[in-house]
Amino acid sequence: TMVLQNSISSAGNLIGKMVTGQDDHGAPMQGLVSSVKAVNGTVSLELDNGKELSLSNVTGITAMTPTAAK
Repeated sequence: TMVLQNSISSAGNLIGKMVTGQDDHGAPMQGLVSSVKAVNGTVSLELDNGKELSLSNVTGITAMTPTAAK
């Protein structure tokens, strides 16, 4: 349970940031993290585009700046 709590905490720090990664089929995806959820021991990021990205599939993180948000 400690590992899951650490993963949730790490994922929570990504809320409001742009992430890139791969879906479960290896296709590239990206989006702004709006929330985090844990199901059956797996932590997923819920993105602003309605998609979910597994925390373990994240390949990049970008902080949103005022100019990037426009």
